[in-house]
Amino acid sequence: MALKTQDEITAINAATDLLWNGMGSGVIEAGCKTVIERWLNQSGMFWGKAGAENILQLRCLLKSPHFEATWQARRPLLAARQVKARRWSKVS
Repeated sequence: MALKTQDEITAINAATDLLWNGMGSGVIEAGCKTVIERWLNQSGMFWGKAGAENILQLRCLLKSPHFEATWQARRPLLAARQVKARRWSKVS
């Protein structure tokens, strides 16, 4: 989405200044906490700390514009890991 007017740019800059100066960050953190807790605490879901952190990192990556570039960079690493796993799983 491109910013179209100077007013929009000014509003974004003002909001960013307020956030980086510590004003309003509590509201943002509370909102994030509410959304994350609601998403993680659905019926039948049980998360340890490590699992919750991993799934939240994955969800953030999936929702970000950087997913495709990250996936392309990781694909060779994952393929190498699968080859290594296959090699070790063979029983002679």
